[in-house]
Amino acid sequence: MFAVGAWAVLNGQLEIGGVVAFVSGIGRITDPWGDLVNYFRDANINQVKFGLLRDAVNQQILEPLAA
Repeated sequence: MFAVGAWAVLNGQLEIGGVVAFVSGIGRITDPWGDLVNYFRDANINQVKFGLLRDAVNQQILEPLAA
């Protein structure tokens, strides 16, 4: 990233402030993505946990009825 920005600054296509703003903006974009990934990971983990709990409860209820 810095190399491309430095090249653009040296060729007069971009000012150094643009490079700084871009790099600082990239850091702010990754924070919401991390939160989103954590949310879906936690939701998936909870779905598996409750599925296992549901299966265990159903097994405890349905097995005595079948016997």
